[in-house]
Amino acid sequence: MGNNMDSKLMQIVEQLAENPRISYREISRKTGLKYMLIRKKIQSAQSKKLLSFGLFISTDIVGREIAAVKFRFRNKNSTNSDRLITKLSNCNRVSMTFKIDNGEVFAIFHGKNKEEIIGIIEAFRSIIEDLEEVSIEYGSFSAKSMIPVKNKDVLNCNPTKYCEECIKNEI
Repeated sequence: MGNNMDSKLMQIVEQLAENPRISYREISRKTGLKYMLIRKKIQSAQSKKLLSFGLFISTDIVGREIAAVKFRFRNKNSTNSDRLITKLSNCNRVSMTFKIDNGEVFAIFHGKNKEEIIGIIEAFRSIIEDLEEVSIEYGSFSAKSMIPVKNKDVLNCNPTKYCEECIKNEI
């Protein structure tokens, strides 16, 4: 159990993991917790960003090609790595991001083909200062993989045009 989740919230999360469409009343029946407690626990966890509900889309729709990308900065203490993670976190074409201790940023990009992915990566490279190196390894998601939808423009994403506008608007 994580440090920020108490046992009652974990009971609720377990029920949601089993059935994401379960009602508060059904959670109450299965756990013995009061309806209002369940509601308060979920709302509190959401406001603290400990719990989130979201929409996922199949990679069969948006593309199964992936690129594992490492961004290395000249200055290891640069705030550009944090800026990059913030921007990557809002992009529908980025499945995951993380930063390691030396300030490098890793991201998993996805798209219909390598050319599309390269266009997205280039859009990010064009706005981030202090980049020393970008390395890329390609692969693919398995069929029917699901990825989170992060903004409403998931199907309108045009990496050769729209991404640059979207990214620049978030600076």
